[in-house]
Amino acid sequence: MPEHVPVMLNTVIGLLAGLNVGVILDCTVGAGGHARALLEACGPDARLVGFDKDPDAIKTARKNLSGFGDRVRLVNRDYRFAAEELAGIQADRVLVDLGISSMQLASDRGFSFQGAQPLDMRMDPGSQVTAMDILRNMRPNQLAALFRDAGVTRPAVLARAIKKAIQEGSLRTTRDLAGISRAVLGHHRKHDPATLPFMALRLAVNREMDALKAFLKDLENITAPGGRVAILTFHSIEDRLVKQAFAALRTRGWETPYKKGITPDDQEVEANPRARSARLRYIRRPI
Repeated sequence: MPEHVPVMLNTVIGLLAGLNVGVILDCTVGAGGHARALLEACGPDARLVGFDKDPDAIKTARKNLSGFGDRVRLVNRDYRFAAEELAGIQADRVLVDLGISSMQLASDRGFSFQGAQPLDMRMDPGSQVTAMDILRNMRPNQLAALFRDAGVTRPAVLARAIKKAIQEGSLRTTRDLAGISRAVLGHHRKHDPATLPFMALRLAVNREMDALKAFLKDLENITAPGGRVAILTFHSIEDRLVKQAFAALRTRGWETPYKKGITPDDQEVEANPRARSARLRYIRRPI
């Protein structure tokens, strides 16, 4: 399994470190890369609550963070339930990394289009709907709208091609879907044509936008006075929601020092291509 490299790690630590006593909330703990660095950068009385709905991620994080003992509590749930799990406790530092992890890309659950895997894409293997279910059950216009919202060019043409392939029995694996995407969308200078269709399906399967909206709605209740929040987005859909939520919080006195967000420098993108589309938005709640 490839090692997961936390995106914009130094920037995250620079913004969220300096906590001596209190709670760090890592909403998408993954393998625990950001969490470990935050715990090391904060005082010994700071503790961390980490969420992830992927049970494999929780197992890996538990192993990687075992040295911190009872400073760490890991929760195998979607972070949309953070307010419920915190049960009135407010977080002094909040991190949300909306990117997909290297563990998931290396799994056999269909997140990557480099091989021939089942069209699954469930972060929580116990959830009901797979990517193939969506492709089969959505009407062509619904599927086209899903792709259009993700920025896919020629979304209606792609939706019709996918439906035709399903009827013909020629769409079974991630390789099949990637091939259809490339045939319909052609070549792209910056990324594989399959990238956006795969992302659109992953977002839909895992209801990621629903989770983000619910979390942002709870953010003021979750964050302690004087608290700091950093959210890493990887697509304009996510970034727009965060930007709008932060704008609303500014009207209530919250501070956003970096109005356009922070992007990784060229050196990080070269070392970790997954950081290419990242944007970090940061906000502080007044004391």
